[in-house]
Amino acid sequence: MTTDYNVIVDLDTTGEPADELLDGLRPYHPALSLGPRGTVEAILTVSAESLAQAVVTGLAAAAGATGREPAAVQAMTTADFDVTF
Repeated sequence: MTTDYNVIVDLDTTGEPADELLDGLRPYHPALSLGPRGTVEAILTVSAESLAQAVVTGLAAAAGATGREPAAVQAMTTADFDVTF
């Protein structure tokens, strides 16, 4: 059974327009915000069989959309995300 997860990926996207990031991440219903270190946090919604699968999918999607290695990642079920954030 799949569960929806929210994966927050911290990206170094210096000089990259936000519109281009959103286009590449559109299948994951992205939201972008400024991270605590001046980087961009991409919040993605991922359907997965497990937390581990959600993290791998989120990291791969973010890296594929930006061509950069993510700097950090957080993940939790969407239900927990809605309560926490």
